[in-house]
Amino acid sequence: MTTRAPLDRDELRRRLVDTGLYERLTVVDSTGSTNADLLQAAADGAPTFTAELAEFQDSGRGRRGRAWVTPRSSQVTFSILVRPRTLDHFGSLSLMAGLALVDALKPLLHERVALKWPNDVLVSGNKICGILGEAQALATNHPEVVLGCGLNHSLTREELPVDNATSLALEGIDVDRTELSIAVLTAMRTRLGAWSRGDIHMDDYRAVCSTIGLDVRVMRPGTDDLLGRAIDVTDEGFLVVRDERGERHELSAGEVHHVRPLE
Repeated sequence: MTTRAPLDRDELRRRLVDTGLYERLTVVDSTGSTNADLLQAAADGAPTFTAELAEFQDSGRGRRGRAWVTPRSSQVTFSILVRPRTLDHFGSLSLMAGLALVDALKPLLHERVALKWPNDVLVSGNKICGILGEAQALATNHPEVVLGCGLNHSLTREELPVDNATSLALEGIDVDRTELSIAVLTAMRTRLGAWSRGDIHMDDYRAVCSTIGLDVRVMRPGTDDLLGRAIDVTDEGFLVVRDERGERHELSAGEVHHVRPLE
């Protein structure tokens, strides 16, 4: 059984900060939200590629404000601060974060791990991790983006927040949470660092995006559902759906509530 030992803070700092991957890294016992902490830290002048991990957060959020609370030390819960030089490819940033999670998990899960557009990490079709991006100062020359993640490590079936979720423990993977955190944060730094230099590997994303090729129902606020086939994801991160009349639609994550396979 995967244990719930606390993170090894010295090892995290030795391998993530002393090596130069991250400018600053903190580990907190408890917080409301790592995203909220880093948005405030960014406003106070924290350097790009500052990271915070938490053993427990009691005000974690998913997309559209959904509550997300799990038992202490049962997840890899963290946020990372990024300051984009340009917003030209802003829509692909959170997709690259999802791709980084796949990079880190593939050695453990192999072909079982995939991405549901835009950035839900799935294992055998069940969600194991979500990513929430929050931005501030977008209208200035110094935009700030925080990417938060909760990767289910040792959650039992009874502890899962939703039925269609899973954890590494439930998938038969017993991995030290500190080592997992290092692997995930290293992969995130690699992908997000490349993105910040304009080196965006959308072909890598498309290769692991299980949404492409599905017949889907796209639920959008204030309009009818869109039925069609997901045929691509653009370099800017838009989902491309061809509807039943053959018309092509490009959808941003911000305008979509849900994308679900047609039954």
